[in-house]
This record gives sequence, structure tokens and C-alpha cells, in this order.
Amino acid sequence: MAAARTRREKRGRVIVGLVLAEARALLARWGTELPAEIREFVSASRRAARWRRFRLWGMVALAPVAVALIVVIVWAGMVWWGVRQIEAEWKQEFVPVKAGCFDMGSSDGSNGTPAEPGRYANEGPVHKVCVKPFDLAKFEVTQGEWRRVMIFPNTPDPSQFKGENLPVENLNWNEAQRFVWLMSLFGHGHYRLPSEAEWEYAARAGTTTSRYWGNNIDDGCAYENIADQSVKKVAPGIVPVFANCDDGHPWTAPVGWSNKPNPWGLYDMLGNVANWIEDCYVESYSGTPTDGSPNTSGDCESRVVRGGSWVNNLRSVRAANRYFNDPINRNSFFGFRLARTITP
Repeated sequence: MAAARTRREKRGRVIVGLVLAEARALLARWGTELPAEIREFVSASRRAARWRRFRLWGMVALAPVAVALIVVIVWAGMVWWGVRQIEAEWKQEFVPVKAGCFDMGSSDGSNGTPAEPGRYANEGPVHKVCVKPFDLAKFEVTQGEWRRVMIFPNTPDPSQFKGENLPVENLNWNEAQRFVWLMSLFGHGHYRLPSEAEWEYAARAGTTTSRYWGNNIDDGCAYENIADQSVKKVAPGIVPVFANCDDGHPWTAPVGWSNKPNPWGLYDMLGNVANWIEDCYVESYSGTPTDGSPNTSGDCESRVVRGGSWVNNLRSVRAANRYFNDPINRNSFFGFRLARTITP
């Protein structure tokens, strides 16, 4: 009998729906008076009905999970493809920065050297920092690169000034870190934001003047996109003083456009858009790391921003200039560039 029942179940010979309900009522009424084979057949039909309900409930319950999993897989595949495309284009776009030591900060005149014109109080004390070797991106991250990685639910197009080769801007520190994390997760390198010491070391590029081209801001248009006569024509009140030169770009400029890099081959270090940095902000360099690593103490609710931009006051267009912002804030002159750790 059991073998016959099994064969019937395997062949799907069971009753369902209204017929099964009537059979159950018949079984309840007549009980053991019915032939054993009929009783087993009704029981098998009831088991099959329960199994169908279980499978249906399971499918209904798992459907959202399956859809979410498919979405995550598709999203991850798209991000992976975007990262690998960017890395293929970046083969020559990271500059190897050699290890070295430099005097970080600007002089306030107390050490016998003249105070640096335009300096802010938070740029000292001047102290020696020795930086380990690392790679730094030749250019700031562009909107085209950002868009290929920061696929929804990230913000794929935050910039105020639109253009594939324009630097991505109007993003906050947290979003920059998310881009870095995705690049490292799906890419071949260990990407990160540069530390404050690494950034200044690379921005100075072995020079000791306030700007890598010298101290005269009016010579800057050959090197950087700054608040110059182009900006003055379209926004005459945006800053109190404009550089007496013209770089041809009133707003942001394509990365690397036609300007000159600094002596180490890095573009837009003091202009175009300012750069989010890894460090927590402190008012003074006293007690900060001297090995080039990021400062992780102090006010970690504020993050360091380095470099001038197309719209910063001209005194900000200096290698020692530093300021800060809340990591959730965004601005049309905040962007970033990537560092890459060199693995042995």
C-alpha cells in the first residue's frame, strides 16, 4: 500500500482544491469504514497540498531577497567594470613620490626667518616631516571617473559645473571615502586619500617658496586655475582681490588642461578645486605625526581640506594653506585626488 501511495505521489496522482475538501469531509464522516487505500490517497493529497502551500509561501517570502540579490550582483558587476576601465586608463596617471623629508607649514617669523605673507595661524609650527614613498594621482578625480564608480544608490552626478573631464566637485568627505573604498574593493590597488603631510610634500615638490612657481600670485595663471581676471568678468564680487592674470577659465577647468604641472608632474595642486584630505583637523601641528601618516586625533568631526581653487581667496593659493570642513558638507570647489599605497 505504501509503495502504491509513493508511486501515486511521484506521478502527481493527488487531488486538490474543492475535491480534496470534499474528500476530507468524507474521511471525517466515515473514517475507518473507508478502504485503507482511499484513506491513504486522501492523506497523500493532504500532504501534497501542504507542501504546495509551503513552497508557495517560501517563494513569496524569498522573492524580495532574490530580487535584492540580483540587483546587488548587477550593481557590483557594473561598479567592477567601471573600476577596471578607470584603472586601465590610469596606467600612466599616478606619479611615484619618493621618500623624503621637508619642513611642513609656514613661518610666523619667530624662528628668525621672515613670516610668509598671507599665512594663517593654523599653519604652524613649522616642523620636519619625513614621508614614506607613495603614489599620487597626477590629476584630480573627474566627473567621468566618478560616474562610472558611484552608481545608484550613490550620487553619480553631484557637480555644479558639468563636464566629463572637469573635476568632480560638490561632494563631501564621506562620499570621497566611498569612492576610495569601491576603487580598492574592485580594483588592483590600495587607494586612499592622501595624508595632509603627503599632500603638502607633493604640492611643494622640493620647493621652499609659498607656491611651487615662486611667491608671486600673478604668475600663477600659467600653472593653476585660480581667482583671476576670467572669474572677475563673470563674478566681480566673488572674492575681494583677483590675480592680475588670465587662465581662461572662469569656473572649473578640465583636469590638466593646458597649464604647467609642478616640478614633480602633478597638476592642479593649488587650484581648480581644493582637495579633501584623510586627516582629522587640528588647529596646531604640535604633537601631530612626523612620519607622513594622517592625524587621527583631534577634531575628527572636521576633516582637512588642502589647496586653493578657482574661487578661493588668493592667500589660500599656497602650499602651506590649510582649512577644514564638516565631512558631510559639500561645495562647488571641493574635490579630491587619490593616493595609492606602495606595497613591498
